[in-house]
Amino acid sequence: TDLRSSNDEELAKEVLYAKLYEGHPYGSLNLGALADLESITLEEVKAFYRQHYTRNTLTLGLAGDYGADYEADLLAALQALPMGEPRQWAIPEALPLKQRQLTIIDKPSTSVAVSFGFPISVKRGDPDWVALWLVRSWLGEHRSFNSHLFKRIRELRGMNYGDYAYIEYFP
Repeated sequence: TDLRSSNDEELAKEVLYAKLYEGHPYGSLNLGALADLESITLEEVKAFYRQHYTRNTLTLGLAGDYGADYEADLLAALQALPMGEPRQWAIPEALPLKQRQLTIIDKPSTSVAVSFGFPISVKRGDPDWVALWLVRSWLGEHRSFNSHLFKRIRELRGMNYGDYAYIEYFP
């Protein structure tokens, strides 16, 4: 509801991701969609839980002021989970863009958000990661007020407050 009604910046980014990764595992909203809730069955939820909530797929971190017995009680409770099998997912390459596309979301609002981009296959640890990270930093990290994009788009042209570059999903 928030995405459709009052968060145009996030809506524009999510529509961009959905379009860039249409037909790809990354092409679904992280928050989910109403159609997902309407189509999923209780048995599918239970099957997902059995497959993914297992001792071999669990990473646990504890921090804070919890009681002395809390860690032991939690670890004992987690023993009820099945062992499970860790999986390494094979993520396919995104389909190449064949042409430029434009999607306009028409809604009653005084704000305007524009997002544009293309899929890249570079991941952290790849040889080009650091170079892309540096370029992204120069162009404009999220909420950076001293970046190239910020100076060109906001200061010189008088447009919006946020002009950022991303090389990976940024919620």
